[in-house]
Amino acid sequence: MKTIIILGLMSSLLLSSCAAPRGGMGGGGHGGGGNADGLILLGAGVVIGSIIATLPKKHAPAGPDQYYSNGVFYRNSPNGYEVIAAPIGVRVNQIPTNHRVVRYEHRIYYNARGSWYIYDHHLQQYQVVAPPERMNPR
Repeated sequence: MKTIIILGLMSSLLLSSCAAPRGGMGGGGHGGGGNADGLILLGAGVVIGSIIATLPKKHAPAGPDQYYSNGVFYRNSPNGYEVIAAPIGVRVNQIPTNHRVVRYEHRIYYNARGSWYIYDHHLQQYQVVAPPERMNPR
């Protein structure tokens, strides 16, 4: 019985260590909410600093060696593709459908997976911006 309990605990520890992001505490920036460990979560189990082997099938370029897919930004890294905070100024064609609309000082902002966007009607794209001042406590 003790052997089964010990094996169960070791399996749990092994699995939890696999879920830890590589590269420390994450990329900083203006990612989504955090947890008790200070990791920045973007939703659906995505953590800034995580490494994936291949990009999602539906992805688009988002800058030099950077990619975007459904509200998550990635960059090339030696071990695969690292999840990064949304780079301010980058433009994307779509944001996740479960975004939140925030009106602040006569401007409409969109918040999706912890990133903030404004919509450029002329270019018909969303641009990553810093959070509105009231959403960015000092």
